[in-house]
Amino acid sequence: ALRELSARSGLSRTWPHVPPLFSDTAKDRAVSGGGGGGGRGVLTCSAPRLLDQTLAMLTRLRATGCALPAQIWHVGELGQPDSAGSRRLLAARAAVRDLREALHPALPPSELGAMRGFMCKPLAVLATDFDEVLLLDHETYLFRDPTRLFSAPAYARAGALLFRDRIKHHGARNQPPLRPPSLYLASLAAQHAASPGFLPTASQPWSPSESLLGAPLWRGASSHHIDSSLLLLSKSRA
Repeated sequence: ALRELSARSGLSRTWPHVPPLFSDTAKDRAVSGGGGGGGRGVLTCSAPRLLDQTLAMLTRLRATGCALPAQIWHVGELGQPDSAGSRRLLAARAAVRDLREALHPALPPSELGAMRGFMCKPLAVLATDFDEVLLLDHETYLFRDPTRLFSAPAYARAGALLFRDRIKHHGARNQPPLRPPSLYLASLAAQHAASPGFLPTASQPWSPSESLLGAPLWRGASSHHIDSSLLLLSKSRA
């Protein structure tokens, strides 16, 4: 799935003949970050059964003093809000965006179902016109304005700020490693190690850090490592 997403979003040449996911305009945003829009913003994905929780999360966010623009993304699931829904969106200062508007016109309608749920999040991050994205889930509770996270030293260095997820092992401890994710990460590392333009601020030639080599996802011990309930990403830098 990671390999296909990278190729179809124009981020890699692993599968050169797969049909694209995004329209030409949205593809520019995905590859370069912003596509002329740029700026910082809050991004979340929702569905009819989650909309009340999503709006509650954004209301809590505004109560912290956060003034960042916000977008709620969906895949053809949210219709026009009624008057009460419109008032709640206005209070949350959130715009509703349909991912279908960013997709390639030749994309088969049969693929839309697979883009809902968890898959909406990486696709919305690629499609948004925000360059610096604060991705939040509907169940995220924030007690202080998260805007300050964009000033964190780790984010300034890497263009991303990630938070650990639980380490969920894939069954019995004596099972073989999860090979597809670990092999994919290893292939990316080999590809970038040969690229002199990768991470120009790092020492050259680039090589994986000890922290990366010891990560459960790299070793195949777990497919859960980074929690996407809260993360920061600069698309033009990361």
